[in-house]
Amino acid sequence: MDPEYRLAVTGMSTHLKVALLVPTRNAKSQKSIDFLDWLRRVDQQTLQPEWKRAIDSHSQDGTQEALAASGWELTVISPEDFDHGRTRNQLWQGTDADICVFMTQDALWAETGGLACLLEPFQDPKVAVVSARQLPRPGAGLLEAQARVFNYPSQSWVAEASDIPRQGVKAAFVSNSCAAWRRSALALIGGFPETLMGEDTLAAARLLQKGWKVAYSVDAVVYHSHAYSTLSEARRYFDIGVFHRSHPEYLTTLGKPEGEGKAFVKHQFRWLARQKAYACFPGAILRLFGKYGAYRLGRDFLAWIPPRFRPYLSAHPDWWQAHSPF
Repeated sequence: MDPEYRLAVTGMSTHLKVALLVPTRNAKSQKSIDFLDWLRRVDQQTLQPEWKRAIDSHSQDGTQEALAASGWELTVISPEDFDHGRTRNQLWQGTDADICVFMTQDALWAETGGLACLLEPFQDPKVAVVSARQLPRPGAGLLEAQARVFNYPSQSWVAEASDIPRQGVKAAFVSNSCAAWRRSALALIGGFPETLMGEDTLAAARLLQKGWKVAYSVDAVVYHSHAYSTLSEARRYFDIGVFHRSHPEYLTTLGKPEGEGKAFVKHQFRWLARQKAYACFPGAILRLFGKYGAYRLGRDFLAWIPPRFRPYLSAHPDWWQAHSPF
């Protein structure tokens, strides 16, 4: 095996270098988790990265000071300069790490061995990326928790191109809320694409096409979920529609997402029924119509929407100031 791929997790010898990379914006004032606890849990990991780097979108709440006090390298950009792909490329291209671990400011390590577990699948030299399991944050609502149960199952898996006919879009399922990438694989595809969202799954799809594998580890666990309102969730699905419209090759490679959407709907109502949460049915139905309508609006009818109105429909309004995909 190439020395680049020798990995020491759980007792094996290695010289693998790891970078922990995170984009931030007003992390100290977020309501979902305590950012100082987030920093502490990073420092408590049994495997410590050689680099801890953040790019901050001009926070005004003490986030930058907290990162500096914890020993993070910090770059500051304006909010309108943030792009999910380009900003993360700036983070990983600034190191010579072998493994680049991306997190978001609201994904909280559940255990001190989480980072070490996330790296274990790289013992297979063809694994390009590994996603962590995401559990609902403490106090999460039923719909919030159900989305995590559906998307993050209790069994690990590894997918390659031959699995696409069976798994469809799930074969490239990756979340940069907590995922580790082999730097050489990222470099092979030129890094993450510049896009409104979905830079992680699009990069994973491209790597599958080039013969790499995509993995999911249930042993690396973070708490990460969102209490989206009906409107904020619709805006997120509008962005997903724009992403699919902007990158038709993604759907050409993996197939249409409607099958996965139907599976999600069935799982949601079965989940609510098992919880005897029948009062949640009307709200869940309203959300489903809102999400599907917003998705179709972004994917099929974006050209009909005047550019000045598009930021109001999006979960990332700042992005539209510097981009005009159509």
